[in-house]
Amino acid sequence: MTEIKIRETYFYETHFLDFYKKLKPEVQKKVIWTFKLIETID
Repeated sequence: MTEIKIRETYFYETHFLDFYKKLKPEVQKKVIWTFKLIETID
């Protein structure tokens, strides 16, 4: 089943990516899962 994005997420400069890279892999997965929810749930 394909998820349809209803909104986009944008990152300001590199602040989020710097933070994200420091997270443990299992926490990174949870963050990505949360962004997918934000982008796809009406």
